[in-house]
Amino acid sequence: NNSNSTALAAKLGLYVIELPDYDTLCSVISANDIVHLHYWNAPPINEFMRKNFPPMRLLVKFNIGGQHPPHVITRDIVDFADMVQTTGPFANELQIFSELDPEVRLAKVHMCYGAADFSRLKNYRPKPHDSFNVSYLGTVNFIKMHPDYVYLSNSVHIPEARFIVCGFGDAYPTLKKQAQELGVMHRFDFRMEREDISTIFATTDVFG
Repeated sequence: NNSNSTALAAKLGLYVIELPDYDTLCSVISANDIVHLHYWNAPPINEFMRKNFPPMRLLVKFNIGGQHPPHVITRDIVDFADMVQTTGPFANELQIFSELDPEVRLAKVHMCYGAADFSRLKNYRPKPHDSFNVSYLGTVNFIKMHPDYVYLSNSVHIPEARFIVCGFGDAYPTLKKQAQELGVMHRFDFRMEREDISTIFATTDVFG
């Protein structure tokens, strides 16, 4: 969550400005050499890219596959950035990049796999279990999750299927209400935020 992320950043010597206004953003942009934008197709990010900011060197990192709506990489975004970074071969080979002049692509488009902290899985060992577990680990809100997550999950015709939900977010009351209304709370295990993710994966059959 935000408080944990901010504390971790501070521990590593990173200065975090939460929800800065326009003037603050202008000041920060002017004072730094590179602006590194992590791009998702989200209204606040698209709004940021339309504002009249001071001149900047802009690196756009695409945290998306880039081919299917709503997470599409467009030529306007590629042209707007000084340099772009993809996080996997799928996005890196999109037609939008192959249409660039070869010299421009070589200088501007770079691929670097997204980082993961595998130390959190150092104690991972598969654990025998009776149910067929489908686990979701991530932000629990309807920006990241489909609003029909409960209904879609419940439509899986595997009698022993159980759906484990872990993460920080404000969607738990809605998810629980939907499961209760369907009379299927027994199929769902809402575990909230968990630091020890290796124990979750130990009894996970599918990451969904």
